[in-house]
Amino acid sequence: MVQPALYQPGGKRQHSGIDSYHEYGAPVERSQRLGTFAAQNLTSADNEKMWQAQGRMLTAQSLKINALLQALREQGFDTTAIEQQEQEISRSLRQQGELAGQRLQLRQQQQQLSQQIVAAADEIARLAQGQANNAATSAGATQAGIYDLIEQHQRQAAESALDRLIDIDLEYVNQMNELRLSALRVQQMVMNLGLEQIQKKCANAGKAAQ
Repeated sequence: MVQPALYQPGGKRQHSGIDSYHEYGAPVERSQRLGTFAAQNLTSADNEKMWQAQGRMLTAQSLKINALLQALREQGFDTTAIEQQEQEISRSLRQQGELAGQRLQLRQQQQQLSQQIVAAADEIARLAQGQANNAATSAGATQAGIYDLIEQHQRQAAESALDRLIDIDLEYVNQMNELRLSALRVQQMVMNLGLEQIQKKCANAGKAAQ
């Protein structure tokens, strides 16, 4: 932390450097520390409300620092060095805030996309189950017809029906069950990704609280 330069002759008021530093410089340093703390919270914000709250705190601290620097200038102090430092800090914090906002937007888009994928996978699984049930019903009817054909000694027709049962009905049942299984796996994978993000968020929150 750069302390303000000592009062030079010709200034407006007679203050010792130490007194003026405690009156103005120390609050500047304190405000900068609070601003840095708010910036850390800003970059770790996991929702828009928290992001906006930390952004308002940063703005308030920046205004307070500018007011304190103005008071130092009025006391005749050279604040060039500390102003430059404040500008660099403000620029860095502003960039961090913009990145945090972009990250929140991407996270919201990711959550929406994950929800859409889960919903789509659930719909595919539901439709596949319905088709598998229909195919199983058709296979059952074909199987019953085969017994009738055998009883009627229609061997060739029974063999044709048996081929149709194996190659078409049962194969379709198998395909629909595989499709449903794949959809459920995709759904589970997306849900696991969401769970991992929640666990990481809780872990980061625990570290920040320590």
